[in-house]
Amino acid sequence: MLKIKSAIRRFGLLALFSISICIGVASVLTINSISNYCIESAKLMLDRMGIDGYVIKTKSICDEDILALNQCKYVKYVTPITTALSQNVHLDEMQCVGGNSQISEIYSLNIEKGRFYSNKDLYDNNAVCVIGSNTAHSMFKTSNCIGQKISINIKAYSQSVKIVGVYSSDKISTASGLGLSEPIYFPYTFLSAINKQTNNSLMIKTSSDYDVSLCTKGIVEHCDSIFGHSNYKLTNTASEREKIDSMMQLIKYILEIIVSISILVSIMGLMVIMIINIKYKRKEIGLKKALGASDFSIIKEVSYESVIIATIGTINGFLLYKVIALLFNNLNLVDFKILISVPILTILSALTIGIIPSIIAAKTKPSIALKSEN
Repeated sequence: MLKIKSAIRRFGLLALFSISICIGVASVLTINSISNYCIESAKLMLDRMGIDGYVIKTKSICDEDILALNQCKYVKYVTPITTALSQNVHLDEMQCVGGNSQISEIYSLNIEKGRFYSNKDLYDNNAVCVIGSNTAHSMFKTSNCIGQKISINIKAYSQSVKIVGVYSSDKISTASGLGLSEPIYFPYTFLSAINKQTNNSLMIKTSSDYDVSLCTKGIVEHCDSIFGHSNYKLTNTASEREKIDSMMQLIKYILEIIVSISILVSIMGLMVIMIINIKYKRKEIGLKKALGASDFSIIKEVSYESVIIATIGTINGFLLYKVIALLFNNLNLVDFKILISVPILTILSALTIGIIPSIIAAKTKPSIALKSEN
């Protein structure tokens, strides 16, 4: 009976060891995934807002102004911007954004089906649009809806618009169910006409070959020559984007430090568990030493046991994380370096914390160990 109780106690300790590692691994992966999710969500929002360049506001903008800005070596893409809200029978509200063909590059849109509207669509004032794949699935139950029409209703003006392209919804918006808030893109000439709005805003995306300060200086000089020194307002969203990115990375580092501290505390606790586990193996170890087992063989046996249990706990931790990811719409945003380093560090830590108890066990005298009640 005592042997059975001792075995049960020892099995419980080893199970606790494995469960602790499982929870620790799953926690690291989950927190890293959540922090990446928040950062990617913020980046997606900033991309959809076009916060990665410059915004110019002036009284009115003509095609010659756009062509002149394209001549600036710091400018990579430039588009007029006009916005409107449409009430629709399929969706409660649609965000309509008008621009030229370069708006797809400014907003980092990846065309999944069909095409983006062309300069010909702009000049001909064609009633065409490009929608997101989530919106396509919500309205047509498929992303293959090229040629279908949607109805827009802006300021009591209603018209059917042909879908010429579908852009890929980001995995973040897909997982979080933000498809209905995806913008629908139109040629700015068409949207401005039905919205009865004069184009007075431009968005610029600069080349990554130049730093922000140099781009700003060059664009200001170019705008002065086009619009006049006091006839426009230039907003530098690129510098704001850098500040936001730095803040998000700082938050991520803080979360990683918190996780590292929790792992360190868990490792210290696991070492205590292994020492207690050795206590319940004292008779077994004493008998082996009495039969001629060397200190190295005892150390090796206990260390192997630590590594095997840590490996099982690590595998279970990955499985637990997968379950958590499935519960949150299958978000798998763990850094590759985390996927590689977590199992390696966990197993190495288990081997390290197993060495001290194994040395204690190896140094135990057989006569003392055999008299142990455990």
